[in-house]
Amino acid sequence: MSYLDFSREVSLELARAEAKFGNTRWPQTSLAEWGLVLGEECGELQQAIVESLFAGAPLDSIKKEAVQVAAMAFKVYEYAELPAAVAKLNRLLPEGSGKGEG
Repeated sequence: MSYLDFSREVSLELARAEAKFGNTRWPQTSLAEWGLVLGEECGELQQAIVESLFAGAPLDSIKKEAVQVAAMAFKVYEYAELPAAVAKLNRLLPEGSGKGEG
């Protein structure tokens, strides 16, 4: 599988999530919620790896979970890219910290 194939799989997963859960863009979904979803997906990926290593489960489940992790990581990235989210974050950080800027 190439990087482009993986990117297509991630795009398809994002479309599936959108179809299943509806509008998942900010402000309907918070950064904290995306962080929790990403953590849950990472746990599922870890479980798939353990099941493959120790129970002989097929590698397909690892690939599926890796795509889901990448899709949810993109949602976190997408949220952080929004100017309004950055402005909100900047209001919460101490002045001059430099974090959350551009």
